[in-house]
Amino acid sequence: MIDSRTIEGQLQDRGCALRVFNMGFANLTLEESDYLLSEILNIPNNNFQMIILDEPLTGLQHLDQARSRRTQMLSGTDITTRRFENIWSYQESWQKKLYRSAINVYSTAYGALNIGLLSRKIFSNSYDATLTEQNIAISEEVQTFEKRGGFKVLEDNLGTNKRASIVHKNFLAQVAQFDKKLRNILKQKIKPSPFSAKPRATIIKQQLNKITQYNIQAGFYVAPLPNRISENNSLVKTLGKATYTLNYNDPRQMPMLWNSKYWFDPYHLNQEGARIMSQDIGRRLYESTCPKFAHTTETGGV
Repeated sequence: MIDSRTIEGQLQDRGCALRVFNMGFANLTLEESDYLLSEILNIPNNNFQMIILDEPLTGLQHLDQARSRRTQMLSGTDITTRRFENIWSYQESWQKKLYRSAINVYSTAYGALNIGLLSRKIFSNSYDATLTEQNIAISEEVQTFEKRGGFKVLEDNLGTNKRASIVHKNFLAQVAQFDKKLRNILKQKIKPSPFSAKPRATIIKQQLNKITQYNIQAGFYVAPLPNRISENNSLVKTLGKATYTLNYNDPRQMPMLWNSKYWFDPYHLNQEGARIMSQDIGRRLYESTCPKFAHTTETGGV
C-alpha cells in the first residue's frame, strides 16, 4: 500500500534530496523481518537516513505455509523461538495463538525430519513446476522493483494473479456493506483493545533499537486495517510518543481514506488510495526528517 515514487515526489517538490525505497513483502513474519533488517543494515557504506518498519504478521496460519520453501529457508532453535515470540505477542485470542503454535511445531518437525527433501525426491515433477512458477514470480518482482523503486501493488497483478482477481471480485460484490462499515467506524470512538500491547511493543522496540544503533532514524508505520483498529492504536499508545509513528489505522488521521472507493479489498487500499496516503506520508516525512537534508547534493534513502 506504499507508493514510494509518490513519497519521493513530495519530498523532492520541497527540495529534499532523499530517495525512497519500498521493501514491503506480503505476509512478512517476524523472523523474516529480522533477517531482512539485518541484511539492510549490513549493506557496506550505506547512506540511510531513516528506516521505517511495519508490524510483522504472525504467519504460519496454514499447513501449506508451514511446508513452504520460504518458511523452511529460515530454521533453527533461534528462529523457532522467534516464531513463538511473534505468535504469543500478537494481540489476539489465546485459542488462535495455540493454533498457530501447533502449526509452528509441525513446521519445525517438517524441516527437522527432512520431509520436504523426501517429498522433493518422490514428487520431483510437482516440485520442479512449483519452483519454476516461483522463479518467474520473483523475476517479475525484480523487474518491477528496478523500474518503480518498489514492488507491485495488488492491482498490477489482476491480470496474472488469480487469487488477487478473485479477492477483488468478491470485494466489489460486497462493497456496499464494506462502505457502511467504514462509515460506522468514522462515527465511533476507538475502543481499547482487550489484548495487552506490551509484549508486541517490546518486539517492535527491539527492532527499532537495532536501527538507531547504526545512527539511523527509525520509524513505525501502521497500515489502515479496519479489523485491527483497536489493537493497532493500543500498540501505538504503548510504544509512546518517543517512537516516530505513521499511524494510518486511526480514522481521525485521514478520514477521506475511509471510503470504499479507495480500497482494493477489506485489507488493502487500491492504487489511488495508496497514492493519497503516500502523499501524506511524504509531507509528514518532510516535516520530521527532511529539513536538515534539504537543498543538499548528498542523497540518502528512506
